[in-house]
Amino acid sequence: MRYYTRTVIDHFRNPRNQSSMSEPDGEGKAVNLACSDVVRVFIRVQDDAIEDCQFQAQGCAACIAASSMTTELAIGLPLDDARSFDEDGVVEA
Repeated sequence: MRYYTRTVIDHFRNPRNQSSMSEPDGEGKAVNLACSDVVRVFIRVQDDAIEDCQFQAQGCAACIAASSMTTELAIGLPLDDARSFDEDGVVEA
């Protein structure tokens, strides 16, 4: 049985945008109490869109892959669209 897709494995092994950001315009933190994963996300905004998105994560392969994919999907997203962004979009990607 295969648990992770090639995309998930790729984002885990080669995470995109994994870094902190100095002077972000926004920052968020999420903790999964079930498994203790911790993710911090940083954004920089220009012209009402996410210009840059970085993350730091301490967690399992799925946590790191999902964080990496989230940053890829967020970059370039207008803020109005980002407000309705949810996990379904990350899972589908």
